[in-house]
Amino acid sequence: MLKKKVKSAVNCFCRMFPDAKNIIDVGCREGYSIEYFLKKDKNPLGIEIKMPKKGYPRIDVRGCVVVDDFLGINITPTGTKDAVFSRHSIEHMDTKAFFKRCSEVLKPGGILFIVFPLQQWATLNRGLDDEKEMLSIEDSMSDFFKEPKDFKTTHFGKTSEFGIKPMDIDYLWVGEKI
Repeated sequence: MLKKKVKSAVNCFCRMFPDAKNIIDVGCREGYSIEYFLKKDKNPLGIEIKMPKKGYPRIDVRGCVVVDDFLGINITPTGTKDAVFSRHSIEHMDTKAFFKRCSEVLKPGGILFIVFPLQQWATLNRGLDDEKEMLSIEDSMSDFFKEPKDFKTTHFGKTSEFGIKPMDIDYLWVGEKI
């Protein structure tokens, strides 16, 4: 099931941005998206944002580096990546630091493609318990759009609107570095 959802998100990305070649996948987990990007003749760098849980598979995918810290990894030269792809990761990070880091690694006009559970992100971002105090969609959107200061929003909506196999809670946000 997870493989199909990841493949669906990668296919959507590749349809929307066929010329994006050098891609960073933040939160690559098992490496499924890396495999799919490689099959589509992309040059991905997989970055996992935290150590996997015990028993969680961690694979080394055909020459791609998998590290543990997107915010601290030295990516040189800066400002040269075509895109950052992230699926179900932003809700586990410092959002301001994430957007700042993406701005540093992307070239002008670079794409930031995020699939995430909007309400869970906003609730956790406010320091609330996501199982007891879930924010409304409206409040969640208001909070989210304050964050990406170096990006112009180009796409936003439920993942199903973009042909990504949906989970009811998932949204897609795409921004272009300005």
